[in-house]
Amino acid sequence: MAAMDPRFTHGQLVGALVESLGLSPDVFRASATLRPPSRSADAVHVPSAVPSWAMPVQRWSYPDHDRDHIPSSESSLLGLDHSGDDAGAHLAARQPPKPLAGHSIITGTTYRGAGYADVLEWMQATPAAYLPRKVPASSARTRDGPPAIPPLSTKPRVGYPGDARPSPASHASVSGSATPPAAPNPPPSTTVAPPLGPCSKVWELPPRIRRRKKIKPESLRAPAKQKRDPRQVAELGPKRRGAYTDETKKRNTALTRILKSCIRCRMNRGRCNPDPEDPFGSCLTCKRITGPTLCKMPCYRYIITDASLYREQRAPFQLYTRRWQSMDMVNIAEDGWASPEVRIIEVSPNHIYAPFKFRVREFVPVDGDLLEEQWTTAHGKQTIALPRYAVVDMHETATEMKEYIERNISNFIAVTVGHLDQLLWETYTTAFRHIGTARTPEERSLLTNALRLWVTCRLISNPVHVCGDDKLGGHAVYSPDSLHNGKVPMPVIVTAQFECINYTTFLRPWSKAVLKQLNELVLAKKREYWLSIYYAMFVLLHSCSMMTRRDAETAEQYDMKTQYANPESIKAHHSGAQTMLAHFHFINKGVIPFSLPHNEAGKQELAKAANLTEDEIAFVWRTARMINEPERAARMKHARDAGAVGDDLYWISMLYDREWIPQAND
Repeated sequence: MAAMDPRFTHGQLVGALVESLGLSPDVFRASATLRPPSRSADAVHVPSAVPSWAMPVQRWSYPDHDRDHIPSSESSLLGLDHSGDDAGAHLAARQPPKPLAGHSIITGTTYRGAGYADVLEWMQATPAAYLPRKVPASSARTRDGPPAIPPLSTKPRVGYPGDARPSPASHASVSGSATPPAAPNPPPSTTVAPPLGPCSKVWELPPRIRRRKKIKPESLRAPAKQKRDPRQVAELGPKRRGAYTDETKKRNTALTRILKSCIRCRMNRGRCNPDPEDPFGSCLTCKRITGPTLCKMPCYRYIITDASLYREQRAPFQLYTRRWQSMDMVNIAEDGWASPEVRIIEVSPNHIYAPFKFRVREFVPVDGDLLEEQWTTAHGKQTIALPRYAVVDMHETATEMKEYIERNISNFIAVTVGHLDQLLWETYTTAFRHIGTARTPEERSLLTNALRLWVTCRLISNPVHVCGDDKLGGHAVYSPDSLHNGKVPMPVIVTAQFECINYTTFLRPWSKAVLKQLNELVLAKKREYWLSIYYAMFVLLHSCSMMTRRDAETAEQYDMKTQYANPESIKAHHSGAQTMLAHFHFINKGVIPFSLPHNEAGKQELAKAANLTEDEIAFVWRTARMINEPERAARMKHARDAGAVGDDLYWISMLYDREWIPQAND
């Protein structure tokens, strides 16, 4: 190997080597702990010829398969030690790297005695795998070892198979010498180093940096929105929308709140605009409908949650007593009892044997208490004295009565409906079984609450008698004109207390639940809910008939001058029945399941229209045959023509009308 050319310094040789590797000098940085090499006697120092980037780099990396050749000092370049002029002593003590068979490697001693042309000659003869490389800035040392070195380009070049370094001819002008001869081919080796190139890293875009939000001055900031406390939301309700700015919308909204939205607009979730010229007539939305529609029902302003499902009362019947002016359950004060003795009696409605036990105590009568049972005969009003006993604790009795109602639903159905028309019995029993076969919990809950409400209505609308061994000293009534013929009447003070219990604990909560659940199923407009809606409305409409009939009997019993004992309550009850009928016919959309033909085509259409099973289709067909029987159809027509609102078939017959219209509610 030729002697070192005295025209080049150490820095120039390193610069030439870096340039020959095709690396950019900008990626290098001078080490703060290294000093430039000392001047040697055989080297000429040319400061202007030494660029600032030709300083030794701080760290180099070697291929993974040649880790044994890495110098011990990270501050050395290609095995050089820059500790001073006396570098030979250090190099002598260092174990030189072992090149592979057939290859050579440059060391510190070889480099210090070599010229630029010799360096290029060594670069040509040495594979790229054995040349040092700079660690990329993006590579970071991991906890498990050194960083992974990305593979270099393996694009072949003419004259340099497998090597991607620039041609030595490009450096001829720098060294001033001719291109050195090509290096001889090395002998075959059993180990083949992987071909690498200078720049083959796959770059990935860094994650997007989230821009910081500009902070406005305090004077320009909008006031922060305060979140409402959940307790405040529960007390005040959901946040209300802002007021309308359009005066026309304001007036229409105010008028709609008074008149209520019509069924079509509410079911279609549209805005109901009353006609300014005829506010009590059809709304403008319904008037614009001119073509054929699925539902031919006129514009009715009914809301199902406003319907009355029982005979509402503000307080117990004042003819019985004036102790309670509301339905609040207030027990008789301690000084209102005539005796400390507490007795347990059993009572039951007159039309059914379903005994109910509770505690009573003798009370001190006050002004307004009715102490006798009354009834009217052809000879005038008749009376019989009643025991002076009342319920001891109404809250305790209410808890026991709830269990009593739950336990006797099937018993009340069997006795109350069993002797009535076959249509009623068939529908009631099927509705009761449907509680266990309904598809959704909403349907099951609706039917359960509807039947609970129906049983409670029977308790308040039917007379009750004492049926146990302890009759409290009362006597039976023997008169065919009395509802208690052959039975001992229950004291009317207890009847008033039962009204407080039933209205406060059962009727009002269950009625509210039934209307809410029924409204949700109707507004859902799902065909699979149709049968459950029909069952619930059938039971409630028949209850309206029985309640009307019983209230008329009460007015006759006490020789009242009105048709009903509670005329306003009965009128509201009839209006609620028509509200339910209007919603039922709207969801039918012109398809009456009971009028479809009983053949395969009708069966498929019925299953599609109401999503019914085989058993449910069979029930609908049986109902259709029963309502079309001549005798039953004639009875329905007669009841409606005569206005017999208390007839069992009056209200339910309207469920089967093709084009239903409301009845007069006088």
